Amino acid sequence: MRQAHLLSYLLVTIGLPQTPTFKTEVNLLSLGVRVTDTHGRDVTGLAQSSFSLLEDNVPQRIAFFAAEKQPVTLGILLDTSGSMRAGGKIDHAKAALRDLIAASHPDSEFFLMEFSTKLGDIVELTGNPQSLSAAISNAAASRSGTALYDAVAVALCRLRNARHMRQALIVVTDGADQHSRLNIEQLLRVVQSARAQVYMIGDFSTDERDVFQARTKTITLVSGRQIDNPILVFERLARDSGAESYFPLTPGQLKRAINAVAKELDTQYTLGYYPASSAAAYRHIQVKVAGRGLKVQTRRGFSTADDGVHFSADACALSAEQHPYPYESKLTHKPEHLVYHEDFTDPRSGWPFGDASWYGSGEYHIRQDGRADDLAKEGVVRAYGPWWTDVRASVMAREFGNTSAAGLVFRLNEHGYYALLATGSPGVGVYAKLIAKIYGTPRNRDLSPDFDLFPWTRVPEVHQQPAHITQWNTLQVECRGEVITLYVNDLEIGKVRDTRFHDGHVGMALFGPGHAVFRELIAEELQ
Repeated sequence: MRQAHLLSYLLVTIGLPQTPTFKTEVNLLSLGVRVTDTHGRDVTGLAQSSFSLLEDNVPQRIAFFAAEKQPVTLGILLDTSGSMRAGGKIDHAKAALRDLIAASHPDSEFFLMEFSTKLGDIVELTGNPQSLSAAISNAAASRSGTALYDAVAVALCRLRNARHMRQALIVVTDGADQHSRLNIEQLLRVVQSARAQVYMIGDFSTDERDVFQARTKTITLVSGRQIDNPILVFERLARDSGAESYFPLTPGQLKRAINAVAKELDTQYTLGYYPASSAAAYRHIQVKVAGRGLKVQTRRGFSTADDGVHFSADACALSAEQHPYPYESKLTHKPEHLVYHEDFTDPRSGWPFGDASWYGSGEYHIRQDGRADDLAKEGVVRAYGPWWTDVRASVMAREFGNTSAAGLVFRLNEHGYYALLATGSPGVGVYAKLIAKIYGTPRNRDLSPDFDLFPWTRVPEVHQQPAHITQWNTLQVECRGEVITLYVNDLEIGKVRDTRFHDGHVGMALFGPGHAVFRELIAEELQ
């Protein structure tokens, strides 16, 4: 499967303003309600008497009613990952969002948050559309990755301080979540207990959409990890909040999707009621409207249960202690830098576990089947942990098979990765090479000379190693900007300059049929 944009993750510390409680009476639940006719056209001008509202099939008194063109508190989440530069996606999104703001109700209030591998600060722009348009114009794609689940949860937390009863969130992204602190079930509970409608716009590439439209629940990444299918996730987030999801394929479709959100917010009715006292953790909601052929779109229910998501006491910042990444138990925060030491003793530390890769007795195993002449074919790659820029990384590798090569993967992101590979063993002869794999290039050619940055080179024997480690090779790289220094068995074998990949994950790989074992993966920030 082609999965060009699916290989970046999240490392996040969030700091946001203090979030007081919602100013309106806390028990009043508001609903945005869209009414359409048999042709899908919005129906406006209806009176409160045209509507009826039920909770768990019990009629409820409508305590608040407002027709269309009501002010709204609108949060905008804009993906600024590196992939949003492709095809001018971020520029098209910014232009359409500025049009949405210009057409908004004059009393609406707004906030903006950018997100990628990190969540940006929320920019408070209450009642100032000109400032919001300027902030959107200044947004720029930079780092790789998509921090979707955490970004939505933080924005919904911020909306607890909304000035208006009507609340909405619009999310524009071209990525799938891969390493948020929250999982999808936690996020769904946040959405079900929030008042806001969540409009999702997934600006995926054609290749990605082909994969996602298979509608399998999960997608397997090149790194071996499984993530939620974003199309299914986006549809569920929108449906549970009474909103819509859109998947544009062209700039024109993106503009029409954002315009459709603006029109929907402008033409919806607002209904409010006081939920009945009930022991039910989830209440089903149904809104009916009098009139032949009229259809109603609104949220289907809400949750009163604790959503299980913990924010800091004084701000909408996700608690790192309550929502740790699986790999965080392997991190050490030294005075000036971060160290990641994965000894593979605990399968809960998050590395892929399956038929092709698994933990075992302080080691990590990768296996690949195939014919003896398959060395040049695509390798099995496993990568995880923090996101690194300038880094020193190393791993011990041992491969079984005369036609295989094993090694260290680094700067793996949505564009591709580097891999320092070795074959052979000390005392017999070790050969090493460095490749740069770019996604979207022809398969089955990963070890061909087309990808070489440093060709197969014999590693000199500088000392006699003890017999009990003669089968292990220690592979190490130091990345400073575009300069990559290569080491095998503590010997520097060369330097290369390359600008293709600036940051990403570290990991391991096996090329060719065989079985590789890895120990002591270590990554350390360079200052």
